[in-house]
Amino acid sequence: MQIRVLLTALPLVCCALATHGSSFITIQNAGFEGLTGADPIHFDGSGSLRDNHYSVQSGYPFEATGFASSTPIPGWQTSASAGTYNAPLSLVPGGVPEGQNVAWINVTGDIRQTLSDNFLGDTSYLLSVSIGSLQGYGFPGYQIGLFAGGTAVASLSSNSRVAPAGQFDTVSLSASVPSGSAFIGLPIEIRLGIPGSGIDQVNFDQVQLVATPVPESEWMAIGAGAALAAFAGFRRWR
Repeated sequence: MQIRVLLTALPLVCCALATHGSSFITIQNAGFEGLTGADPIHFDGSGSLRDNHYSVQSGYPFEATGFASSTPIPGWQTSASAGTYNAPLSLVPGGVPEGQNVAWINVTGDIRQTLSDNFLGDTSYLLSVSIGSLQGYGFPGYQIGLFAGGTAVASLSSNSRVAPAGQFDTVSLSASVPSGSAFIGLPIEIRLGIPGSGIDQVNFDQVQLVATPVPESEWMAIGAGAALAAFAGFRRWR
């Protein structure tokens, strides 16, 4: 019953955020199509990654269709066994959400990118990421987060599949930065990763970040709605 009461406060929040213009924040290589090359073994005549070929961070093992690179995902810092992969239809029957490539991570760790934009006050941020897995493979879970100065502004972690194997679906994470927040003026950092460790692989694609200004008066309305929901829930639990 408490959950039902809390959910009734959400329309108030959504309406407040929807009344003002939103803007997309630039993310380098957001669709993971930025990897190009001239090696005919791994790249076609246009410089695009060949079907079922992938890059991996230097120092990690790879198979015949893989190759080591100091920048396996251009624009992104990799701290794990990770890279760019041109996933074939046999492993992703529904196709990938954007272009032909995805980011892949297995074993442990994350990929991250610090953006040129800084966090602003009185602003709500919405991070959306397409997440999937390969047909016939296990799923290690996923983590997505927005960070500032190494501190999490908001994060989401799950061990459950977002979609059936071989398919993708979108996961969204919201973060609110009111006036006076310690995050204001710090660069926005996006992190995508695995919550634990293992040999299974998670794939990411189509990363988007939207910023929406929220006037102070509406922050007060949002706070009042949340307080009302919490009070109602408290009374019911008593």
